Amino acid sequence: MRDENLSDDAVDELPPEATEAEGKFPLTPRMIAIAKGEDPDAIDTVVDDAPADEQPEGEQEADDAAKVAEEPADETPEPTSWVTAADRARAKSYNLDPEDLDAYSSREDFGRALRLIDKAASRRDPSPAPQAPVTPSAKAEEVVDDTTPRDANGKLNLAYFVKNFDEATVELVKEQIANSEAREKQNQSIDAFRQEQEQREWMQHVGEFHRAAEEIRPDFFGRTVDKSGLPVDLSQSELDRRQKLWNAAEIITDHMIREQERNNLPPSVPPWAQVLKQAEVLAFGDEIAKHEKAAQRTTRTSQLQRLAAQSQRRRPVSSTAGSHAAYRSAPPANPHSTEAIVKHPDVEALLRRIEDKNR
Repeated sequence: MRDENLSDDAVDELPPEATEAEGKFPLTPRMIAIAKGEDPDAIDTVVDDAPADEQPEGEQEADDAAKVAEEPADETPEPTSWVTAADRARAKSYNLDPEDLDAYSSREDFGRALRLIDKAASRRDPSPAPQAPVTPSAKAEEVVDDTTPRDANGKLNLAYFVKNFDEATVELVKEQIANSEAREKQNQSIDAFRQEQEQREWMQHVGEFHRAAEEIRPDFFGRTVDKSGLPVDLSQSELDRRQKLWNAAEIITDHMIREQERNNLPPSVPPWAQVLKQAEVLAFGDEIAKHEKAAQRTTRTSQLQRLAAQSQRRRPVSSTAGSHAAYRSAPPANPHSTEAIVKHPDVEALLRRIEDKNR
């Protein structure tokens, strides 16, 4: 039994069962070449320079066939009885010659040999199938219409002038076409700049809207920056309110412009602050009123709480009647002196009120 590891020999590349079956039925050199994935027709080009004892089996068979051909044939060999046209077609599909079928005594032996070839081919690494070279398809020649002086886009048709005018006229047309293309590129650059400018103005317009919304009612429409200047994300409800405010502002400004055009006046829109004051009434109405009432109640509650806290810190007001009686019973020696004026009951009461207000 031969070694099962693959080697460079043709037989060693076959599966082990192929080597075991060599005594049962032969594998021709062409079948071994097919199993190795080689060209079976290349075996005929081997140079016959090997010693006689080391001559390949295929060449030995060729020599034997030559010797038989030199000897006079007494009788014509009968064809193998089991071979049919289907068998020859099957051998041809494996790139085998019909004469290779004579090496097998039955169709079963031939089928087992083909199965061994298939197993050997399946054990080899699959190689990509050769692809036919891709030839670039010839481009259809562009048909040039030289029957009209201008093309479908209204541009000068150079082919028409080349066909119908002299070289000087053609050069003038070429120069005019070049100038037209230069103007077209310049116009494209101007249009791109104008679009960029309009986009910049639009972004500025939208930014002014958001700033005005925050100024007129920050507690209702939210803020995009906090007191320290850091950006703040708006809530979904604040975003919805701003969108509704924007739609109302668009309705108001559109109405203003139509009225101005009806009166033959140039279109003019007031600042966002004025427009949004009307837009919030149109968009929110009752919601703004409820919000203002709630804010007023909150403000009034805060004021009352602050006054209550201040009243707790105030000193009780003494009765001025007793102070006046004490002052009259013991009047100062000089009633016009600074000390006498400061100790007067009315002056003391005024000073206490000023002190309470400053707390």
